[in-house]
Amino acid sequence: MYVLTVEVEIDPAHVEDYRGVIVQQARISKEREPGCLVFDVARSPDSATRFLLYEVYTDRAAFDFHVQQPHSQQNGASTKPWILRQQISVWTKVS
Repeated sequence: MYVLTVEVEIDPAHVEDYRGVIVQQARISKEREPGCLVFDVARSPDSATRFLLYEVYTDRAAFDFHVQQPHSQQNGASTKPWILRQQISVWTKVS
């Protein structure tokens, strides 16, 4: 399994815009991408501008497929200006 965590801090002026786009992104990814097993969106209880994305794919190829999808590219381009800080970590699921 190919696992990603993405921590982002969003410009306060665009928090609700980001929330709407990323929740839709998660839903579409799970519905349309067979290799996307989990795409959860969480928000910090301490800061409305901080989000955590938890994504699980069957393998690296499934993730590569995900980032090549038009919805992923379009959402990435639209949210990029709103992101103040982003940290991406890659993991391997331990069975």
